[in-house]
Amino acid sequence: MSCRLTAVPLHWPCTVQLELYLPLVLYYRQIIGSINQKTPIARDKHPCPVCRTDTSNPKYCSNSCAAVVNNTLPRNRMKPKLKVCTVCNNAVEKYSKKCQKCKLKTRKQQINAFGKKIISEFHSTYARHRYQKIRHHAHRVAAFHGLEKKCTECGYTLHVELCHKKPISQFSKNTRLHIVNSICNLLYLCRTHHWELEHGYLVYK
Repeated sequence: MSCRLTAVPLHWPCTVQLELYLPLVLYYRQIIGSINQKTPIARDKHPCPVCRTDTSNPKYCSNSCAAVVNNTLPRNRMKPKLKVCTVCNNAVEKYSKKCQKCKLKTRKQQINAFGKKIISEFHSTYARHRYQKIRHHAHRVAAFHGLEKKCTECGYTLHVELCHKKPISQFSKNTRLHIVNSICNLLYLCRTHHWELEHGYLVYK
């Protein structure tokens, strides 16, 4: 909220002679008027050290001229601190919190913990979302075990899909995910062979 100063009125609610206070009133009016005008501060112009253009800025005429000088100055950066793993206190990479060994251990624990759930815990009104989290867990299992992304039947590698040899729908609702998504029940197939598997033309034991 802005507050604007106003001048002191000339009429005074007293019987004292105005001539005694008139100089003081005029002085305050002059001060208040200079505040309310908000006149910009005039700065002396000087040549820019880079392009020699006259400018009223403190030093350089623009950010580009300042960058020309600043980029040539030596970088007095702090030495990066040695980062250690939050689990085993071993040295880790610059942007990592855990070493590779602890990352794999944590990932395995997460996969095993999720694998203890059963199929009946995942339900949805839409059929396409019913097994979405189960399939996501299957992808994590395949990636953890390094399953090669290549069609098992024809060796195609440009586009493959992760499939279950025994479909999820054929398991009991009380089956745990570590059995459904066992690495022995997973394989990569191209779209053609995946369609054949779903429609019974391709059978795995």
